[in-house]
Amino acid sequence: MIELERARGFVPGPVLVVLAVTVVFGLVFEPVSGFVTLLVPLGFGALSWWRARNRQATAA
Repeated sequence: MIELERARGFVPGPVLVVLAVTVVFGLVFEPVSGFVTLLVPLGFGALSWWRARNRQATAA
């Protein structure tokens, strides 16, 4: 995963979706747990994916 992120410069969208679904299910079943800490990398990943998507749209 790290190599994929380094090669592309961002985390692919499907990986972010899987992480988001995992976090949501984890928070639903165990609200006070370590799943809260996964919101930070999910946020950074979504932000970098959004920036890369916008960069590609303006370049085309």
